[in-house]
Amino acid sequence: MLFKKEMTPEVMKQYPEASMIEAARKIGELYKQLPEEKKLTLKEEADKLFDDYQHQVKYWEINMGSNKLEQFKQDVKNKRDIRKKKKRKKLMKENNKPLRPPGLYTLFIRDARKTALRSGKKLETKAGAREFFAECGKKWKQVSEEEKQHYVKLFAKQIEDFQEKMLVWEKGMIEAGKESLVRKKTRQEMNKDTIEEGQVKAKANKKGTITKRKAKVKSTSSKGKVKVETTGTKGITSVGSTRTKSKTKVDSTKTKGKNK
Repeated sequence: MLFKKEMTPEVMKQYPEASMIEAARKIGELYKQLPEEKKLTLKEEADKLFDDYQHQVKYWEINMGSNKLEQFKQDVKNKRDIRKKKKRKKLMKENNKPLRPPGLYTLFIRDARKTALRSGKKLETKAGAREFFAECGKKWKQVSEEEKQHYVKLFAKQIEDFQEKMLVWEKGMIEAGKESLVRKKTRQEMNKDTIEEGQVKAKANKKGTITKRKAKVKSTSSKGKVKVETTGTKGITSVGSTRTKSKTKVDSTKTKGKNK
């Protein structure tokens, strides 16, 4: 880290168009070229700084007090959990996770909206939308249990379809090596052999992709070699053919001379 901190400005100045990843790679190459003595000196400096940091943290914890320290640790954990959830949610969206169907009230509002639009009501404005949702709230409270059963059955059917899609999706995630996106409940219910089978498939798929890339590179290389060899063969054949023709012509001339 010390070497990186020291070299980053210099590398970025020398390679202004380079990205941070490319700059880090270049710094790594420069670090490998350092003599072992310099590497050892950098390590000793880094260890000393880390020890100082640990002493400062301990001093800070003692002065803070146990109650405040526990609260601080809990706040840090909560923030970390929120970041993890956001990241997981984003990954699920990117991997086309099936959407959970809406609840009974939302299904009721959808039907009410269709009816309102057919009757010519304008719901685009804020006032119109506010009035519409207020009416829906009142009507929902007045809906009988028999009428609600229609939405209960509809919701149950949609949930059943959703669960089936989720199981297929989660199995696909396991096979793709993305088990962290699968629900804990599903992982517990799934047979251990099924999960292990999925993980094996994920490794096989990854290995297959790498093999295909290598084969493609090898094929391209082989094609180049074949082309050169073929060209070389043609050249040899052409020279050989010319020599044979010349030799035949000379022999023919000699024979004619003798006959004459």
